Amino acid sequence: MTQTDSFVEAIVSGVVERLRVDGLQAPKPGRLMGIDSAAEYLGRTPKAVRKLIEDGKIPVVRFDARVQIDRQDLDRVIEQAKDRAV
Repeated sequence: MTQTDSFVEAIVSGVVERLRVDGLQAPKPGRLMGIDSAAEYLGRTPKAVRKLIEDGKIPVVRFDARVQIDRQDLDRVIEQAKDRAV
């Protein structure tokens, strides 16, 4: 192993240890999300999410003129849509 290899290995080891100590994690998403984010969360299109809102299947939260959707409501919709048949 060359001196350069040892140096690179030391750097990589230090970075790996730092990530382990810092607990590398994606930032936790907020509880409220817009229609596009809700669509991505559900694996649907924004148009499909708007239809679910229009049909009263997903409640919305309104702050000023913004329409937002509570992640917990989306989780509830997912649970209710599960096919329990075996």
